[in-house]
Order: sequence, then structure tokens, then C-alpha cells
Amino acid sequence: MSNDGQHAGAGPTLLGGEMTGWRDGIDPPTALSEWVAAVLDDAEGSVLLIGPRAATLARRLGERATVLVRGTIDAVRLHAEGVDVHCGGLDRLPLRSAYDTVVILDPPERVLTPDSPGLGHFDLLDLAVSHADGRFIAYVPNALAVEPVSQGRASGDTSWWVGTPGYDDRPPVRADLPESASHLVLGDAVVLDGARVTDPLAGTTVRAALPAHPDWLDALRAGAVRQLASGWVLVRGRDLPELPAVFAPTLPDYSHTEGEPLEVLLVAALRAGDLDRVRALVVRYSDHVDALPADQRGHAVPRNTVVGEDGVLARRVLVQGADVAAPVAVAHGLWDAAALVAGTSQHPYPPELDAAGIAHELGALAGRADLDQDAWRHAEKLRYEVALPTRHPRAEPAGDAPRVAQLESALREREGKITYLEGLATRQERRIRALEHAIETEHGPRARQALFLMTAPTSRLVEAARNRINKPG
Repeated sequence: MSNDGQHAGAGPTLLGGEMTGWRDGIDPPTALSEWVAAVLDDAEGSVLLIGPRAATLARRLGERATVLVRGTIDAVRLHAEGVDVHCGGLDRLPLRSAYDTVVILDPPERVLTPDSPGLGHFDLLDLAVSHADGRFIAYVPNALAVEPVSQGRASGDTSWWVGTPGYDDRPPVRADLPESASHLVLGDAVVLDGARVTDPLAGTTVRAALPAHPDWLDALRAGAVRQLASGWVLVRGRDLPELPAVFAPTLPDYSHTEGEPLEVLLVAALRAGDLDRVRALVVRYSDHVDALPADQRGHAVPRNTVVGEDGVLARRVLVQGADVAAPVAVAHGLWDAAALVAGTSQHPYPPELDAAGIAHELGALAGRADLDQDAWRHAEKLRYEVALPTRHPRAEPAGDAPRVAQLESALREREGKITYLEGLATRQERRIRALEHAIETEHGPRARQALFLMTAPTSRLVEAARNRINKPG
């Protein structure tokens, strides 16, 4: 029986404490969710997915999955997709429920409800693991994270739990972990084996997956990635299936050659506006592609190329394919790198240029006469034929917000100032009216003089002052 048929008749199972009319939203796919999915593909038996982030894996697991979410809107949506859903706080799930694998990827404030007792991050894990009859996988966020993992937008106040007894005042830091982390999570891009952080080949792969993330690259160079990771994966019970040391959906090929990824150097030069450096890298890349056998050029893009300690360019991964002419391969590689920075402020070219326009600018720096329209046309076709992973660049930080967002923020600031000035003008007008009333009800020369000073034009005041000064005697 399919999962759809099994749960089509009844609605979600309500545990109590469910948040009526609430939704936590659908979290976007990230390296963390893809890594957990890869683990579960090789893990047999039933799976309990706790929280909105883990719930995104339900359809991939089919009848093996049971989901626990707290919002009724999320529960109804998942049930309509044929998922076995329990709705309510984790504290309401009967302890008799046991699963071969339990997965929780959200902190207490996304799993518990206002009716739940306040629990800290590790108290929540102890409660969740009580339902595991085998393997337990949990993600714990880091208070010092360079960059958080993306998540869906909730429909209500996400800080309702702040100040509630039992909840932690902040997420943990590495020193707070009760056990060694199995893996580190770096934003949406990478899951790194905690035991392989210092491995040179692993480091090459991680840097190749993060060319547009200068903060992560700085943390890697400083040796602080354990302390500044987005969070950590904790595993209890049976060992995990064997997976690569570096799990990066946008860079599935593990490095076979140590070195600094060419794309990292190229993006850094573009970000700095150093066209001399960009030209030197592009020329070296062009010469490198020329020297490769024709069947290795199609995948020899900058993200699959490294600069060794001796400065020589080499292939990061060993992939062969159909024969490709050198100018077409160069154009293809420049186009792939340009797609990483197009639409951002991380290049010195006009902002209206798309990836093709930036690639043409880079091609001009290479100084190749054979990079003609025919080569670019074949390179565009090659981009669809060579199965390079789709890019998922990070969201622009607040300082680089799109122009529309900047204008909206400025408009809100102006509206606030206008509201303040309108209130100030109203108060001043009331004071003037009160003073005028007081003067009108008084008699004598002083009242008339005050009224004259408040209401007379400046020209009359100046004339009166001159007359008084020039008056004889």
C-alpha cells in the first residue's frame, strides 16, 4: 500500500499542544538536509523526522517516514502529500513510540510549543533520543556561527519563547557540546567530517565549494572553522554509512590534487577590482587548458582547477569526456566562473552585465584571438552538455542588499522622521495658540510688544529696531 493511500482518509494525528493556524514554512534544501538524506538512503527501517527542517525529507523516504511538526498548517500540507504526520510538541509524543532512526535538525524554539515545558538545546536532544531504537542524528546550531543555515519563514512571532523558564538564553558554543561532533556544517554549502578538518585534500575541496564565501575562507585559513561553524552534527547509536569527508552538493567530486582552487583566487581578484591579477590568472588558466588532452578540457573549469605550491595549475578532479577544442573549453570555463559573480557586487564590471557579458570581459583579458563568436556559441552549448552542479550562491549580506530593499529601508526611515516632525509641529502650534490667547487676554504695552514680536514680518522688526537706534536723545 502506498503512503498516500494509507493516510488519505484520516488527517494528521493531533498530540495536543499543536499551534493552530501556525506554519514554520518549508526550509530550502541545503548541504545539511542533502547529507542527512544520503545517510538515510543507506539506513534501513523506520525514521522519525522531528521539526520543519527534517520534515523536508519525508517524501524522499516514503512509507518509512513519520513526521512531527507543531504547526497545523504544516501538518495539513504534509498530510496532503501522503506523509504520516503527528502534530504537536515533542513533549507530547508518547514514549512508547520507537523508531530505527530519529532525526532532529531544529532548535527548541522550532520544535516545542507554548504548551511545552521549557527545554534547553541538549535537554531537547535527550527527549528526542528517547524515541530512537537505533541511530540518532541531531543538528545543534552555533552561537558564534559565521553564517547560519537557511530556514523557512514562520507565520507568527518567532521569539515567543524568549524569557520562558527552561529555554537557553543563547545557542551553545563548541565548548558546551556534551560530546564530539560527528560533522561540521558550513552554511548551506558544506558538511565536513569533524575528524578530517585538517586533511589537505578535504581542505582543498571545502575551499573549492566556498569561493563566494570570504568569511568561511578566512575561518579556514585561521584554523577556526570548528569554533565558527554554523553548527554541529551529533550522532548516537550505530555508525553512519561511509560518506565523503566533504559533502558539498554543488561540488560532488572530491579533490585528487592539493592546492588553492583557481576559482577562489579569481573571485578574490574580481572582488578587489585587481584587473592585473585577474588578467594573470586568466592567462595562466588559458595556457593550462591548452596543455590538457582534448578529452579532459570539458570539465577543466576554474572550480575543478587548483594552483599548487609551485604555482603550476593542475586538475583538482580527474574527469574525462568528449573532445573539446581549447578555445571552446576556455570560454566555457570563464563563463562558469562568471556565473558565480554575475548579479552581485563582487566584480569591477558594469552591474548590468550578465554571466555571458562578464565572461566576454574575462576572455578579452586572456588576449586570445581564437575566442571568437563561434567559440562562445559552442561554449554555451557545452554548458548544457557538461553536467556541472547547479550553483547555489549565498544570499547577499545586509550591507549588499538589493537596491529595492535599500530604498524601502530609506523610505521607512523618512516616514519615521516625518511622523516625528508632524508631532513636533502639532505641539509647537498648540503652544503658540496658548501664548497668543494669553497675550490677547492681557492689556498694556508689554502684551502689545510681545504680540508684535511674534506676528510682525522680519522687515518690520528690522525697521523698528533701526528707528529705535537712530532716535535722537
